[in-house]
Amino acid sequence: MCGITGLWDRTGTGDASAVIAMRDALSHRGPDDAGVETWPEHGVGLGHTRLAILDLSPMGHQPMYSHDSSLCITYNGEVYNFKEIRRELEQLGYKFRSESDTEVLLQAYQEWGEASACRFRGMFAYAIWDTYRRQMVLFRDRVGIKPLYYYWDGRTFAFASEIKAILALQAVNREPDVGAISDYLTYLYIPAPKSAYKFIKKLLPGHTLSLPHDQGSPILRRYWRLEPSESGIQNRTDAIHAVRDELKSAVQAHLVSDVPVGVLLSGGIDSSTVTAVMSDQLSDPVHSFSVGFNSQLHDETEYAREVAEMFGTSHTEKIVDGDIAEDILDQTVRMYDEPYADSSAIPTHQVSALVRSQGVKVVLSGDGGDEVFGGYARYRTWLNRRLIDRTPLSLRRTILRSGMVSDSLLGRSIRQARLDPLQRYASYVELFTRDEKSQIISPDVSGQAEDDPYWYFRQHWRPDLDSVTRLQYLDFNTYLPDDILTKVDRASMAVALEVRPPLLDHMLIEKVFSIPSRLRWSATNQKGLLKDAARQWLPDSILNRPKRGFSSPIANWLGPNKDWAIDYIAHGEARKSGLLGPGSVTIDPMDGAWGPKIWALLVLETWMRRQSSVTPVDPRI
Repeated sequence: MCGITGLWDRTGTGDASAVIAMRDALSHRGPDDAGVETWPEHGVGLGHTRLAILDLSPMGHQPMYSHDSSLCITYNGEVYNFKEIRRELEQLGYKFRSESDTEVLLQAYQEWGEASACRFRGMFAYAIWDTYRRQMVLFRDRVGIKPLYYYWDGRTFAFASEIKAILALQAVNREPDVGAISDYLTYLYIPAPKSAYKFIKKLLPGHTLSLPHDQGSPILRRYWRLEPSESGIQNRTDAIHAVRDELKSAVQAHLVSDVPVGVLLSGGIDSSTVTAVMSDQLSDPVHSFSVGFNSQLHDETEYAREVAEMFGTSHTEKIVDGDIAEDILDQTVRMYDEPYADSSAIPTHQVSALVRSQGVKVVLSGDGGDEVFGGYARYRTWLNRRLIDRTPLSLRRTILRSGMVSDSLLGRSIRQARLDPLQRYASYVELFTRDEKSQIISPDVSGQAEDDPYWYFRQHWRPDLDSVTRLQYLDFNTYLPDDILTKVDRASMAVALEVRPPLLDHMLIEKVFSIPSRLRWSATNQKGLLKDAARQWLPDSILNRPKRGFSSPIANWLGPNKDWAIDYIAHGEARKSGLLGPGSVTIDPMDGAWGPKIWALLVLETWMRRQSSVTPVDPRI
C-alpha cells in the first residue's frame, strides 16, 4: 500500500523537483521507501512512496521498469492472485526478478495491455508510462477501494493518490468548483468524478485513463461494472453454500502478505464474519482492534469483546472521547483535502493509529457488507412507504388537511408520496434539502449548481432492477466509493495502515448479485443470506443483535461547543468569500441531523480557511 504520483508537462521539460514535491506530499502513505523516475526529454516524471507488504526486499522498489525498460510503473494496492498470473506469464516466456505483485502488473500490461486489469483480483490504483508509445495509462480497481485523482488543464497532466500531492505543484489552477461544494451539502461528500477543484477529477472505479502524446484529452474507458444477473441458484440452501464458499475464498485471498495481518473488529455481523473466517484459516491468534464511545447508543465494544473471546484473538480497544475543536477540524480537512462530512472519519483515524501503535501494518475489515448484502434499514423504510402510494389520493388529502398527523410518521410518509421513487430515497440520505441549501448558500453559488440536486443518484438509478437490488446498486456506485472507501483510505493511510475489505472481493460481489433478491434479502431479515452463511461460525447473540452501524456521537461532541461552532461558521471565510449567504446559520437543535449538519458546515469553513491562507500548501498530514 503506497502513494503514487505522476506529472506530464506536455509543452515543457521534466522537472524532477516538482515530482519530488508531489511524492513527498504523500510520505505518510509509504514511509518504508521512496523513488522518482523522470524523462526530461518528454516532460514526464513518476513518484512513489512505499509501505512494504509484499517482497520486502529492495527488489520491490518503485517506480519499477520492465526488463526492456520500455515501461515504468508506479503502483498502489494489492493484487491477491498475482502468483497465478505470474505462472501464466512465465508459461508465455516472461522472466521475473522480484517476488512482488508490482512486476506482475507491469508484465501483464506488456502482454495484454489495458485489458490486463480484468485479470486482477484485488484493490489497486496505478500508472504506467510507455516510453515507446509516449503514452500514460492509469488504472483504478473495480469498486474504488484505492483512490486516484488527476489534473488536466490542456497543458499539464498530473495524478496522485491524494489531492494534496497535485496541490504541491505551484503552477496548478486551484479554482474551486462551487457547484461541487453545493453537491457536498447534499451528499456529505463531493460526488465523482468531481472534486472541490474545477481541474482536478477522480478516476471512476472500474475505469482506465489513457493519454497518448498525440491526443488532446484523456481517454476514459470502463472495463468493469456491477451487472446483477440471475444465475442457476434457485433455492436458499444452494445460495448459502455458494456465499459461504466465496467468503472463505475471499478472506483467504486477502491474507496474502509478507507481514502479519490483523482485523478491525466492531462486533457487527460483517467484521465478526471476517474475524471468524480469518481465525479458521490462521494457526496463530489474530490481532483484533476496536474503538468505542462514551455514548451507549453508539458503543459496540461489548460485542467486539464477545467475538474476540470466542475466537481467541489478541484484542486491543480504545474509547474515543470527542473533543471537537479547531485542531480536529484541521486534521480532518488535511486528511481529505476537500470538504468531507462523515464524522466517523474521526474514530476510523483513531483506531488506525491504535493498530499502528501495536506494530501491525495490515488489517482486514468488514467494509462493504451493507452494500453487498443489503444491510441498510432505509431499504425497508423505502419499500414500506411505497404502500402509501396505494392509498387513494382523496384519502391522503383528507388526512393531511385534518392536521392531526402532520408531524407524525404517517404524515411525513404521505407528503413523501408526492416525490418520485428516487427523490424519496434521496430524502432518507441527503444532508441538507434543496430548501435548506437555498437558505445557507449564496444565490451566486446556487446559480452554478446542478439544477437537479440528485443528478448523481439519477446516473445510477436502475428502474429495470427489482426494488432492493436497485437501492443496493445505487449505494454500491455512489455512497460506497465516495464516502465509505474514501473515509477508510485517508484515515488509515494517514498513519500508513493498509486496510483490506474482503467483502468487496469482486468474485464475492458477482456471486451475491447473481442470486435472486428473494433469496438474499427480506424486510424482516436484512442481511439474511449473510447471517445464514455465517451461522456456521457465529452465535445468535451476534447474528440477531440490533444493528447500530459505525457512527460517531457527533451531536454529543458538538453540544458543549455549540456557541463556538455557530460563531466559527458565521464569521468565517465561507461567509466572507460569498460562498455562504448573508443570513444567519440557524439549524434547529431539535433537528435529528443537527450534529451532522453543523459538522459539515464546520468542515466546509475549515477547508475555506485553508484555501485563503497565503501559506504554501503544507504537504504533511
